Amino acid sequence: METTQAAALRYKQLLSRKPKVKVKSRGKQTRAAAGGERRRKERGDVGRLPGQSGSGQAPSRRFFRDGLTGRGALWCPREALRPENLRYHFRSQSRGFHGSASGTGAAMDHRGVTKISTGTTIMAVEFDGGVVLGSDSRVSAGESVVNCFFNKLEPLHDRIYCALSGSAADAQAIVDLINYQLELHSLEMEMQPRVLTAATLVKSLSYKHPELSAHLLVAGWDPQKGGQVYSTLGGMLNRQPFSIGGSGSTFIYGYVDSAYKSGMSREECRQFTKNAIALAMVRDGSSGGIIYLVTITKDGVKEEAVLGDDLPKFYNE
Repeated sequence: METTQAAALRYKQLLSRKPKVKVKSRGKQTRAAAGGERRRKERGDVGRLPGQSGSGQAPSRRFFRDGLTGRGALWCPREALRPENLRYHFRSQSRGFHGSASGTGAAMDHRGVTKISTGTTIMAVEFDGGVVLGSDSRVSAGESVVNCFFNKLEPLHDRIYCALSGSAADAQAIVDLINYQLELHSLEMEMQPRVLTAATLVKSLSYKHPELSAHLLVAGWDPQKGGQVYSTLGGMLNRQPFSIGGSGSTFIYGYVDSAYKSGMSREECRQFTKNAIALAMVRDGSSGGIIYLVTITKDGVKEEAVLGDDLPKFYNE
């Protein structure tokens, strides 16, 4: 046991000591951090993206973290995330109705994937007081017919319609987007949109996104200019008294040029459209089915279907 004096002296010495405080230097790494850095260098993980292995070819983890949102995402090959690969994947899974003039056979692209050519016939004609739109109903994929009664005449607004050709998925996506924009436009302006406005929106979308394989004929009626037909192929905007499109159109250019007359009546335009599409359906293997017609005037819209027994007949049938 210590004496009282010795204990007091020891207590005084303890109080006189300065406490030793460890201050961590910001410029130096702790032992744990240094060890982790050393192990990463040994594995060769320094300077690579999360989810990438030492060879830089295949990912070493099943999950990686998004650098923008910080959210975890299920791993997938980075090659598949490129826009051109995504576009081709979805397009190869969709069905279309636009074909090339060279035929409807399948062809191989540079990735070794089979491209499918498809076909259709669409048409729009102006008359005094409105327009007439027409199309066939066959949807094809290569040598296969995947739909016999598809209506390719879609409404963009109350008195504005469009005829679709190209990839079915791309064309329908454009229609949905333009329909939404026209609805907002009509609410803001508190009036019906003009046909030229709808055609300009389609033209702008087609020009900004050339990867979309779609050609739309826009036609309708408005109080300012009456019946109008616009072609928007490849970002072009051109008003015409009549317009045709699709793979079947190559077979009927001679007929429409000779049969069209300025100042035709509503019934004459309907018969002219039926005859032209029926001729294309006879000649073009990618066009067929029935004929859909839409007549638009200031009084409203009339939709009708011309069935097989009522289709125009020609000498070679």
